Amino acid sequence: MSRLETLLSAVVCLLMAVILYQAWSWMIGAGDLLSEGKNIVEQAEFVRKYSPLLMPKGT
Repeated sequence: MSRLETLLSAVVCLLMAVILYQAWSWMIGAGDLLSEGKNIVEQAEFVRKYSPLLMPKGT
């Protein structure tokens, strides 16, 4: 069951990251594909760095 909870946490994390990225790119009006690709890489690094903080502590 803890494996399922971990998977669920990861999915929720990714979903939140995607929503945050969409909101941020909509706010700043990201134009060209190159800067969007760079933003996606930065977002992925951010999620990788901070996802342990968002995981539930009970697992």
